[in-house]
Amino acid sequence: MCIIEDFTPNKVTVTWKKNDKNVEGPTPIVGLQTSDLFSASSLLKVTNTDWNNKVKYSCLVEHQKQTTIKTIYKTEPLTVTLNPPSLKKLFMDNQAVLECVISGTDKITVSGTTITWHVNGQKQTDHIDLKSIESKGNLNSRVSTLTIEHTEWTKVNKVQCSAMESGEVTPIIQDLSFTKGQASSVSVHLLPEEDTKKKEIVTLVCLVVSPSLCDVYIMWKVNNSDYQEGVTSPPQKTPEGNYSVTSVFTTTKKEWEGNSLFTCAVMHLGSDNNTAPKERSVSKSLENILLTEPEAGFALSCMDNDEDEFSSLWSTTSSFIILFLLSLTYSTVLSLVKMKQ
Repeated sequence: MCIIEDFTPNKVTVTWKKNDKNVEGPTPIVGLQTSDLFSASSLLKVTNTDWNNKVKYSCLVEHQKQTTIKTIYKTEPLTVTLNPPSLKKLFMDNQAVLECVISGTDKITVSGTTITWHVNGQKQTDHIDLKSIESKGNLNSRVSTLTIEHTEWTKVNKVQCSAMESGEVTPIIQDLSFTKGQASSVSVHLLPEEDTKKKEIVTLVCLVVSPSLCDVYIMWKVNNSDYQEGVTSPPQKTPEGNYSVTSVFTTTKKEWEGNSLFTCAVMHLGSDNNTAPKERSVSKSLENILLTEPEAGFALSCMDNDEDEFSSLWSTTSSFIILFLLSLTYSTVLSLVKMKQ
């Protein structure tokens, strides 16, 4: 449908094109509007095959020696994906960087789409970066990033990204909601070797427990290296009514045996502006464990050390029992000999 509005005089010519070739179309129907201006429309019927093959149809309107052209063709709907904050930026730069990704098959449509950010309902105009279009196969995408400093991030409840196609009136909207919570307790656990399929792999588990549901971010460090991501699970409600989040980190047995220091660092969307993550470190050597005693509310479980201590305690206890029995036997025999004499 080609619609022409608000023109005068009423003489108008409409020509249709299929790609670059003229096609026969109906004579436009002209009518008078309440504003005493004219409007017209021309309806062109096309086959499903041509439309699905993305054939371009153009409407050429001539009025008062001026020509206007509008083109239409089938395009796949845009997809909008709003990604949560980058963990590395959050831990290393104390910034929450969110990505809004606009994807579609038509490059022109993606390029002409307007992206708008809202934080807690307020439109954002600063700290926004729009990257150039990237094409992979038939898919074209464009990324817009929003950077929020950590001091402001602690006040965020909702972030929204909306994409408006050129000529459309209804935007495509995606949003993320964030939940603040109380301080969490953190513990690091060593998964027993018999529970792992690969014997040369050591698995560490960081357990974060919070009395309320809140957004928790977990990363790992080996010695003084950069932060690394583990495999983090969604929050789970415990029978006690708390909420737990686990992050699994794997390393080589050689690195573990070499007494490397493994650190689980935790940040949560709290109500204060404290930017320092909570950290809990563990290594195979007992000395390192003692040197990195946790703050209040932290705990450590290391299965190897518990088993070694238990074995040592049992060995000592067995020795005392044996010595006691030998002493008792010797005293009894000696008394019987004296009585007989």
